[in-house]
Amino acid sequence: MNKTMIAPDLLIVSLGLSILFLIGVVTFFYERKMHAKITFYSTVFLLFTYVIFLVLQIFGFQDSLPNQASEVTFLTMMIVFLSFGFIATSGILSRLSDFSAIFLLLLISGVSFPIFFFLIHDGLFFELHVIDQSRSSFLFLASGSMVWFFEVFMKAEKDELESQTDDFNAKFLFFLGLPVSLLCSFGHFPTESILPLALKVFFSFCAMLLGIMILNRKSDLTKASALMASLGASGFVLQSITVPIELLMPFCFVLGICFVLVRVWLQGRNWTLHGSILAVSLLISSFFSVYSVFLLIPDTNWPHSPLVLLGVQTLYLLSIFLVSTFIASVVYFLPKKINP
Repeated sequence: MNKTMIAPDLLIVSLGLSILFLIGVVTFFYERKMHAKITFYSTVFLLFTYVIFLVLQIFGFQDSLPNQASEVTFLTMMIVFLSFGFIATSGILSRLSDFSAIFLLLLISGVSFPIFFFLIHDGLFFELHVIDQSRSSFLFLASGSMVWFFEVFMKAEKDELESQTDDFNAKFLFFLGLPVSLLCSFGHFPTESILPLALKVFFSFCAMLLGIMILNRKSDLTKASALMASLGASGFVLQSITVPIELLMPFCFVLGICFVLVRVWLQGRNWTLHGSILAVSLLISSFFSVYSVFLLIPDTNWPHSPLVLLGVQTLYLLSIFLVSTFIASVVYFLPKKINP
């Protein structure tokens, strides 16, 4: 795999932004009483994966990592993996024992996400020439699939944070740095391209937020709206990052409107508020991104004929969805928390 050298200063910034993203995920989706346990889970996860990184170095497998394959890059990737693991398990983690929670996070963020990463960078999906220009859409697809699974089969009786979801919360700004971390650690872009590409995602986020707010009766910057737009823009735009902003912004505006309609439809079918928001901003946005390449990318840049490309993109989406829901089903066999 060709590796693009990125300035060390930018890698440090990327690491800091990934930490902020992790903090944002924890404060958005978990009650304060869970924060101490999540800190413990995170410490165990990062120590375990760092030992794995040292083993890879000893045996010479560090070339499988992108870019500089340094501790900073690896740590950024693991923090992003862990953050999406917390997103995926936000509806179930508080009901698991400590052992089950750590095991599930290791399985999702420490095993499945790295395998998906390999498959799209050097493995099967890479060989099939799946169109994913940032090579990070598997995070959104997999997390959204697990949210879908837990919402359908193990839904909580009540959204624990539902009463706070429509309050303005400036912590959504933590999510806006995610594209930089993904572009630095997952992509193959030179240093000078990272900031312009991140700005493209930001302007697309603004367009998507505007579309969401148009159908929002309260017409204010709610937590739910900002969350859908920040995650949705990253999930949709990063897959076709080379598309001109003049095309991306109208698409994102229309998607924002669609997101609200789908969210209302899901809630009308007794989905929890958080479950509907995450399913829309992760799974639905990635679904659109997988097939929007037919509209946004010129056919001269397609790696396959139209029908073959349709099959390849569909195979990619279904593979991630099915494997992720299978992994989520492991929670049935894990010990649950015993309430006194």
